[in-house]
Amino acid sequence: MFVVARNPNHLELRPMTQLRLLGLSGSLRRASNSTAVLRSLQDALAPKVRLDIFSLHGVPLYNEDEDGEHAPESVHALRSAIETTEA
Repeated sequence: MFVVARNPNHLELRPMTQLRLLGLSGSLRRASNSTAVLRSLQDALAPKVRLDIFSLHGVPLYNEDEDGEHAPESVHALRSAIETTEA
């Protein structure tokens, strides 16, 4: 698949890159229906879309006193996952 890129001087065709999405399940349960839906979407969207599923297990409730550079590693990992996806 190709996308048309507008250049001030001309139009060009460039290969379309894989869209990266981040999926967050609202349930921590092992047999979660929400996570099962995300896994099904992961398979259905491939190969045009990459859906990364991030587990919220270990991510604490928000506490501003423990945010910023003092945030737990799980929070840094979630932020990193968010930064590396398009949606």
